[in-house]
Amino acid sequence: MNYPLVELNKSTIINNINFVKKLAKTCNVNIRPHVKTIGFKPLYRIYLENNIKQITVTSAKMAKNFLLEGYSNILMAMPVNIYEIHIIKNILKNRSLQKLILTIDNIVALKEIISILKNDNCYFAIEIDADYGRSGININDKSTLNEILLYIKNNNLQHKLYSLISHFGQTYKCKNLKEIEQINKKYIKKLLEIKNYTCEQLNQKIIASIGDTPSLPIYSQKLLREIDEIRPGNFIYYDAMQLIKGCCSLNNIAINVIAPVISIKPNYVVIHCGAIHLSKEFIKYKNKKIYGFIVDNNSSKLIGIVMELTQEHGIVKITDNISLKIGDILRIIPVHACLCVELMSLKNLIRLKNH
Repeated sequence: MNYPLVELNKSTIINNINFVKKLAKTCNVNIRPHVKTIGFKPLYRIYLENNIKQITVTSAKMAKNFLLEGYSNILMAMPVNIYEIHIIKNILKNRSLQKLILTIDNIVALKEIISILKNDNCYFAIEIDADYGRSGININDKSTLNEILLYIKNNNLQHKLYSLISHFGQTYKCKNLKEIEQINKKYIKKLLEIKNYTCEQLNQKIIASIGDTPSLPIYSQKLLREIDEIRPGNFIYYDAMQLIKGCCSLNNIAINVIAPVISIKPNYVVIHCGAIHLSKEFIKYKNKKIYGFIVDNNSSKLIGIVMELTQEHGIVKITDNISLKIGDILRIIPVHACLCVELMSLKNLIRLKNH
């Protein structure tokens, strides 16, 4: 066996999917999971196998890959990359496609895709930036929104606008569930105001779609009563970032990075597992930067932390009173599962555990 590698637990993955399906049903919302987290081709069909047929992707290339796996209703949530339009055109030629939703946040992109929107299966979404500071029309920028709405009306595109989408990315920086709930209450209210305004201006029904994994524990029928769709992605594996916020428990963690001990020092051990395996993302834990948690062999208890990373070395502090020797294998919960799986899939260093 080659180490380090990523181990994904399929039974835990399915349990996580079933939890989110049940939550969506309780809250009466559609679920359109973001598949970028998966990062491992043998799991591309995992949602289809669990009766989830609508998905979210970032790029046209990702849309094409998942279309070929059998998904036919796809939202590209990142604003259109005009250099991928040739790929989008090819996707629209696929007879199995039912719906492709492109995302825009500016008039230039909308003008670029207007000819594509003539395709019966092509729609578009407007991204709203809920003060996260990434892509999307800022939630307070009515001028840009009005410019786009006027263009939509002048070109009779009302029936092609499928949704307003937003990603409350600042929830990933929250310390606890209370902060996450406050962000959701504030920005769901603002997003719905924009939705109602847009519907009035266009005389057209559209949906409101939000998505981030940290918010899942605080979702309720009351909070989501006017939201139509949720788009979480990280929940399929979860990770250390979600764990310390209280968004999941150790039983929900479906990903471990398995790495060997290569050196033992008085106050720490060194493992063959660095930034090219875990990424350089960190979280604050007990006022210290850490790059992952060490768990016992049953993944039932935290026994240490990854304190430092260089390219291929990891510096680990074991907090439990255990004895280690050279060649022992440690299990790590990465800070950010999405990045970790992407990095390790490029190296073909992932294995699937079926139970």
